Amino acid sequence: MEDDRMGKTVHGYCLKSRFSDDAFICNSLIGMYSKLGLQMSAEKLLYGLPKRDLVSWNAIISGCVRQNKFSEAIHKFVMMLEDGVLPNVVTLLSIITACSLMNQPMLFGWVHAWISKLQLGSNDFVVNSLVEMYSKNGLLHEGIKAFIQIWCIKGSESLDPISMAAIIRACAVSGSLRYAKAFHGLLLKQSFLLCTFLENSLIDMYGKLHQLDSAHNIFRRMKERDTVSWNSMISSFLKNNYPMKTLELLSELRLNVVDDLAPDFFTMSSSIQACAELASLHHGEMLHGYIVKSGFDADLILSNALIDMYAKSGKIEFSEKIFSSMDQKDLSTWNIMIQAYGIHGDGKSCFKDFMSLRNLGF
Repeated sequence: MEDDRMGKTVHGYCLKSRFSDDAFICNSLIGMYSKLGLQMSAEKLLYGLPKRDLVSWNAIISGCVRQNKFSEAIHKFVMMLEDGVLPNVVTLLSIITACSLMNQPMLFGWVHAWISKLQLGSNDFVVNSLVEMYSKNGLLHEGIKAFIQIWCIKGSESLDPISMAAIIRACAVSGSLRYAKAFHGLLLKQSFLLCTFLENSLIDMYGKLHQLDSAHNIFRRMKERDTVSWNSMISSFLKNNYPMKTLELLSELRLNVVDDLAPDFFTMSSSIQACAELASLHHGEMLHGYIVKSGFDADLILSNALIDMYAKSGKIEFSEKIFSSMDQKDLSTWNIMIQAYGIHGDGKSCFKDFMSLRNLGF
């Protein structure tokens, strides 16, 4: 509210000082109103301009997208074209976002055609957004086809890892092992030099597609592994119901002197879940000690995971102790504690915590 008033004060000063005739000042005011969510004020300024330029239209279009007015953004784009103003990268990124979130495949080809017409298909930001637009809406084939077209134009050496990772992520989200293997094969065939970032993406992709042997082979062959590499592999074992493999890899990480890395928050979270699935009190207590020693014990998510782990390992009193000592509790904390009492057949405590939860207004 204060920002709105300040913005209007600045606008008033510009009018009083006759700065409002200046195109740069007007565009700045349009951008300000759009960012404040005052779209009607922004449009009023826009339509009052004797000549509207690309900056003016971009501010209006991006404002529509920010406020989730996606059809309005498309409408403004068409108006911009009718006004004789051609789009640039900024415009098309907003329009790609609008088309993608509207889930209107009929518009995808139209926006893609504009990208080709303006020869913006070699721009990394545009490529990534285009691939995500197709893949997030279940059109992975078109996304990969678009990517390969760009590859042919730019050459493999000029494509950045972010663009590659967008396709790898799309393959994982689609659940298509055929596309995943085909794209991985294409990378190898083109002798594309895989960096740690891309190898991590491949591990995650194969893990999500339940191809643990492929994920593990990439992990073992990596020249350099970072914490994300270890976490991706650990998470892959856990999500594919191999909790013991998860803990074995954690132990290997802690003893590994080559990579010289330490487990982080994500490693701990996956490992506690593995202990809970195994109901392994021994491993759980060791992990708890490491968490306290590393200063992670104040974290809400890890505390919730520990409550769950101790309950499933038969130590409800440890769960209660952690629960009581927590300064901050969220809905998950209460649900986990209530479920813990349920696992142990303590209906009285279960009902008591449920009533406490209701009284707190959750």
